[in-house]
Amino acid sequence: MIFLFRRNLFLNSLLLLPYVILLRSYSFAHEVQNESLNVECGNIISNSFISFLQSNAWLEPVFTSLLIFFHAILINRVVIKHRITKELTLIPGMIYILLVSFYPSSLSLHPILLANTFFLLAITQMFNLYKLYNPSPTLVLSGFFAAMASLFYFPYILVVFFGIYIIYILRSISILEILQMIGGALAVYILVFTAMYYFDYHEIFYFKEWFTNFSLPTKFFTISGIQYIWVGLILLLNLFFIFNYTSFVKKKSLASRKKIDTLYFWQAASIVSLFLICDITLSHILILSIPFCIFFAIQLLKNRSLLFFELLHIVLLFFIINEQYNFYNFNF
Repeated sequence: MIFLFRRNLFLNSLLLLPYVILLRSYSFAHEVQNESLNVECGNIISNSFISFLQSNAWLEPVFTSLLIFFHAILINRVVIKHRITKELTLIPGMIYILLVSFYPSSLSLHPILLANTFFLLAITQMFNLYKLYNPSPTLVLSGFFAAMASLFYFPYILVVFFGIYIIYILRSISILEILQMIGGALAVYILVFTAMYYFDYHEIFYFKEWFTNFSLPTKFFTISGIQYIWVGLILLLNLFFIFNYTSFVKKKSLASRKKIDTLYFWQAASIVSLFLICDITLSHILILSIPFCIFFAIQLLKNRSLLFFELLHIVLLFFIINEQYNFYNFNF
């Protein structure tokens, strides 16, 4: 199935939608509990939006599938435009869909998916900063999207610092440019805080979104059975990508190398994110979904033959669908 997404064709891009529906088909036929609504320090904006979608049984799975399809298209656009992989391919988006559907509780609409929307929009702006003559509008938009991401999942406040790092890595350090990006973010926060104050939600908002999350996690997720395999796989991939940095940037242009460096920065920033959420669930791993899908695509395309990866992909599809429908119970 990977061969369908190796070439950058419009029709192949459309095939990503049925691929999303295949991996998330269980959510269309069965009710999936949304774990994000039950955490101690839940996000007010995300929870309100998710609760609205849950008013109709079909609305949440349809919206979530279309949102993930949009993410995949956006990821492929960024990767192709900035020549991050050696081929013009749709594989990064395909891998992203696989990652965000890899265990049953991820089938619901998690705040991270909402935050990823604005994170990707921020990345599209930030990556355009390289040698840009008039960066002011792009910087303000980058800050705006970064702040919007953090409103849906608080640890994404790190996207603002991610943007500052991109200014450093893609351009020279400029206090004015940093202030322009921060200004775009502050505009969002001021508007939201004003709206919360008007509707008398400001005290709850400050407590839940800011003060409660700036602490050591009070509760970690619990896992059992085959979920140990998924967590272990993510940790191994994390180490694998770090050790393969040199091969990932080999024969890349200077601009592409710098943009890959920024993805590694986000990978490192994910460690800090553990201290920005008081109630960590297994879905927090999805914070790594964007750099992981790109790194995995780079590694995959280094091979002339995709036979091994085709077989691996079929095995992963089997495990993912089996975990959803529970055709066979693995006793680990």
